[in-house]
Amino acid sequence: MIEIKRLHKSFEDNEVLRGVDLTIGKGHTTAIIGSSGSGKSVLLKHIMGLMKPDAGCVFLNGTCVTDLSYHELKSVRKKMAMVFQGAALFDSMTVSGNVGIGLYNHTDMKEKEIRKRVTECLERVGLHGIEQLSPAELSGGMKKRVAIARAIAMKPQILLYDEPTTGLDPIRANSINDLIVDLQEEMDVTSIVVTHDMNSVERTADYVAFLHNGQIHFEGTVEELSASDDIVLRNFVEGVDEVDKIAA
Repeated sequence: MIEIKRLHKSFEDNEVLRGVDLTIGKGHTTAIIGSSGSGKSVLLKHIMGLMKPDAGCVFLNGTCVTDLSYHELKSVRKKMAMVFQGAALFDSMTVSGNVGIGLYNHTDMKEKEIRKRVTECLERVGLHGIEQLSPAELSGGMKKRVAIARAIAMKPQILLYDEPTTGLDPIRANSINDLIVDLQEEMDVTSIVVTHDMNSVERTADYVAFLHNGQIHFEGTVEELSASDDIVLRNFVEGVDEVDKIAA
């Protein structure tokens, strides 16, 4: 479904992506892992078309997204939804307004139909009766769930998660991980989870891509990840700092 070819992106003198090649299969959950600042979120934003690469292309079902006009890109984006790291809820809107914003702006659904869809999506993520609350009244875990409800409201084919468990305690994090798995199975979506949380990788992913020094250093199944003896990959997975390792 998604093919990334020779993707390059720099910010002034900082070359973040250095020729990324990655294929993401339809109907699976792929985790993109890597250290902070490795370019995981930048890669995700290229897939969504929120950023333009310096070179290379992101193909969606054979179409190069980076070559599309703004109008054409809007049509493609309706097939995708992103759950941002900080939830990115609009403080000036109620929960109902946040979840339904895509339906109001990009569909011909009636008000009654939208309210029904909003309630269904909130209940699907384990939230009931909070439509009129404001984001300020929600806990961190609830904000994540509202963001996921907003993402599934448009019934996307592709779900993108940017650090979905960041800032959550282990119990809340695992509930979000379980929700990601359930939604992937129920909706038959293609899911991409950007994370450095290895517990999240083990619980949610079918495949893993390790981004290191601006390129995909490893890709394979979770089982292949666990069995790999690649020293760079093992250091990341086990949380070993090379400087500390040399000092020891």
